[in-house]
Amino acid sequence: MVRAEASAGGTVKVPFRTLRSGQRIWDDLEEEIRAYYGWGMSLRWIKECLDARLGSSVGLRTLNHRVRQMAQLVPGWREEMVDAVPPVVRVDGIWLTLMERTGEVESDRLGRQRAVKAGRKVPILVAQGVWPASGRQEVVAWVLGDGENEASWEVLLTQMWERGIWAERGFCLLVGDGSAGLEQARRTVYWDVPFQRCVFHKLRNLWRDIVLPEGLEGKRARLYKRRFIRSAARIWYAPDEREARRRQRLFCQQWAQAQPLAVATLRRDFDATLTFYQTQARAALQGKVWPARRLRTTSPLEREFRAVRRRVRNAVLFHSPSGLAAVFHQLLIRHTAHRANALPGTWQRRLEHALAEAIRIS
Repeated sequence: MVRAEASAGGTVKVPFRTLRSGQRIWDDLEEEIRAYYGWGMSLRWIKECLDARLGSSVGLRTLNHRVRQMAQLVPGWREEMVDAVPPVVRVDGIWLTLMERTGEVESDRLGRQRAVKAGRKVPILVAQGVWPASGRQEVVAWVLGDGENEASWEVLLTQMWERGIWAERGFCLLVGDGSAGLEQARRTVYWDVPFQRCVFHKLRNLWRDIVLPEGLEGKRARLYKRRFIRSAARIWYAPDEREARRRQRLFCQQWAQAQPLAVATLRRDFDATLTFYQTQARAALQGKVWPARRLRTTSPLEREFRAVRRRVRNAVLFHSPSGLAAVFHQLLIRHTAHRANALPGTWQRRLEHALAEAIRIS
C-alpha cells in the first residue's frame, strides 16, 4: 500500500504490489525465461545468464517449471477454431531428439539412483496454412508424432479438421510429400480435398536415383546431376498442365536409356504433381490469381524448419515431451509475431543481446 498526493490536496491510499502473493519472479522475467528457451538456450545457459544479470542464483527447477508452463498453453491453442481458413495447407515433419527412460536405473557419483535415458529421433508434424493471393502463411496445427506413419499423420490432419479447416469453408489444396503414411491418413480425413505431391521432394528423389556415368566424379559429377535436375524442373514451370505433360514425355524419351531408374521415379505419381494447375484454374474462374510457387511445393515450410533447427541447435536434445512442446510453441508464437511485425525492435535487440551474453558467459 502506498500513499499518493491528490491534485485537489491531501493524500489517498493506493494498493500496490510488485509481486503477487507467493510470486518469486517478476512477470517480465518469466516471459524472458520462456523466450530464451525458445531461442534454443539450455536451462543451464539461461541460469548463468540470469545469475550474472541479477547478482543472485536462479534454480534450475524454477526455470524448468516456468518453461513447462508454456506447454500448458498448447492444448488451448489447438482447440481454438480458425477464423480465416487458409485455401492451401502444406504439411511436413521435422525430426528432433527426445530423451526417454529405458527402465534401467544407475547410481551417479554421489550414490543417488538416476533413471537411465536414451535418445530417440521423433518428428514434429506441422501444417502450415497458406493464403496464395497475399502470400500470408502461418502454422495452423502441429503434433509430436511417433514417426511419419499413418497414425501420427491422422492425428495432425484431425487436429486441422477440428479447428475448422474444411473444404466447405474454403480449404481446397493439401500439399505434402509422397510418404505412404500421409497418403493413407489424408484419404481418411481429407478424401474430398485435392492433393498436391510436393515437386521439391520429387526432384530430391530424382537426384537420389541418378546413376553417374562411369568415370565421372567430383565437380564433373555434381555438374552432371545439376543439369539433369534443372532440365527436369522445367516440367513444372510450364504455363499450363498440357505443356507440362508434353515436357515430361520429351524428358522421359531423352533420358530413358541413360537414366532408367530416375525416369521411373519421375513417372511414378506424376499426375499428383500437377494438381496445382487445376487449383489455379479454379481460382482463376473466381477472379483470383494464385502464383504456382505457393501451390506446388512444401519448400517454404522446409525453410521454416531451418529456422527452428538453428534455435534448437544449442539444446541438442530434449528431456521430456512437455519441454519439446514448450520450446516449439514458443518458437511458433515468436515467429507469428515477427511476421505480423508485432515484436518491437527494442525487445528483439534485448533478446539478441541476452543470447550473445549467455554464449559469452558459457
